[in-house]
Amino acid sequence: MVRERLDDGVRIAQLLASELSGGATHPGFRVVDADRDVEPTPDGAVAYRVAFDPDETEESALDTGGIPGSDDDEDGTGGTDASDGSTDASDGSTDASDERADTSDGGAGESGDDASESTEDETDDRVVATVHVHPERAHVAVRVAPDAAAAAAESAALRVRPKATRPPQTLVFVEDGAEVKRVLAVFRAVADAVR
Repeated sequence: MVRERLDDGVRIAQLLASELSGGATHPGFRVVDADRDVEPTPDGAVAYRVAFDPDETEESALDTGGIPGSDDDEDGTGGTDASDGSTDASDGSTDASDERADTSDGGAGESGDDASESTEDETDDRVVATVHVHPERAHVAVRVAPDAAAAAAESAALRVRPKATRPPQTLVFVEDGAEVKRVLAVFRAVADAVR
């Protein structure tokens, strides 16, 4: 039996986004600031950020179609077409218009620019990781609870290393599509540390 490896960084990142948006670890994770046209680079181009709201519950996620903060996901797939892995606007990523719709009073009577800026700041406060794509892999830069993330990654037999930045980060490398399920343990550890 021939085992094929999925070693396309963009596709690996898409699989991870689908798992996170689908609530596989905790319903409070959301994919934000997704670059749908990201091109992998040797140093790792930013594909998206992952925000976490510890107060999000499974019930409130179900009330919004399966993705916290989204009214777009009517079929519960998280915006991912399972046949080809392509994502659409309902993949859990948000743009300024999505954010304004979620934070304004009924979506009317507000200029939009102020609402977008305040929501962007709120999202920045909740970002726990950034996902980067390389030609043959992806990596997750965890900036919240980096020690817990490192321990979980090592337990899941993933390649991990610290990044000497302020604040410190942990880099978790996802070198095969099969490792996506294992990297979810890292996000569970972050959720447990934040709660």
